[in-house]
Amino acid sequence: MSEEVFHIFVYGSLMRGMSNHRLIAKGRFVQEDLTPPHYTLVDLGAYPAVITRGTTAVYGELYEVDEDILRNLDRLEGHPDFYRRTPIQLASSHSAEIYLLNLKLPSYKVIPSGDWRQKANVYEV
Repeated sequence: MSEEVFHIFVYGSLMRGMSNHRLIAKGRFVQEDLTPPHYTLVDLGAYPAVITRGTTAVYGELYEVDEDILRNLDRLEGHPDFYRRTPIQLASSHSAEIYLLNLKLPSYKVIPSGDWRQKANVYEV
């Protein structure tokens, strides 16, 4: 019997070389990818969040993970309260799930590049 595989798009601390990558490292890296340009990447301090209103394509990495890894990711992301895991069609046409911020922010810092690794030019909204 084969184990179910989940496709997860990550864009912050879970990416290769980042602080929480160990939680997804046993999954299979598929490729680098982008969201459609309908989002905004925001800086929450030690980690980013994606919100649904915007015009930015967010850069990240696509992984295949098993149920155990997914459970650990959900715990880290506070799914479904803090972040909500949501289906997305990526620029490459891959279907995956992404963790979108599930809270209203009174103000936030935008990362205009859509790339957490290039967060130097943030601005307040």
